[in-house]
Amino acid sequence: SKADGRPVSLPVLADCQFAALVCGAHPYKIVQSHWHASPTETLMEKLGIDWQARKAEFEEYLKEVAAGRIETLYDPKRKITSGPGFKPDGQTAGRAG
Repeated sequence: SKADGRPVSLPVLADCQFAALVCGAHPYKIVQSHWHASPTETLMEKLGIDWQARKAEFEEYLKEVAAGRIETLYDPKRKITSGPGFKPDGQTAGRAG
């Protein structure tokens, strides 16, 4: 859209994405702002977020994922199921003893 000959853009985020962003979540890794059709960079600048640095970090992260080096929020060897590498920790429900 244009108003008075000047381009106008409005960042569109879900309320939970905006909340995460202002609480310090990574704008690309966690907030996933890159999936939006509307630009969010101006909003990030107004919030004091260096979106260019965060985008560069995200691009490096994607290279790591593509290389098979993924990041998890938990140790997958400690999952409750008996998947590959499962190690009982003595705290799971139904343990013997």
